[in-house]
Amino acid sequence: MSKRTRRAYSPEFRFEVAQEVVDNGRAVREVANSLGLGLSTVDKWARQLREERAGTAETYRRTQEEVWCKQWLCRRALVKGNACNVRLQSKSLASEQADEARRFNQSPAAKA
Repeated sequence: MSKRTRRAYSPEFRFEVAQEVVDNGRAVREVANSLGLGLSTVDKWARQLREERAGTAETYRRTQEEVWCKQWLCRRALVKGNACNVRLQSKSLASEQADEARRFNQSPAAKA
């Protein structure tokens, strides 16, 4: 029995499919059937496009630096004896935390 692989679609293709639903007013089921896609997949892409246009979508992905920053803050909290409840709320917060981490690592006290 072979392992099932997930198909990958380009962002351009996703956008075009979502536009068919959002801009051209075609039904999600109709677009999904005509292209051989899953109903929930087309619905998700259309919902994401509507959210982006409304300005309510979180449109960034975490960078490796943001992931590292979260791990660093958790380690720092554990060293101080606190529970690690670090959540990155926004990109600006993550950037501030990454700057703090860089400053800490560059300070003479950190090198000692």
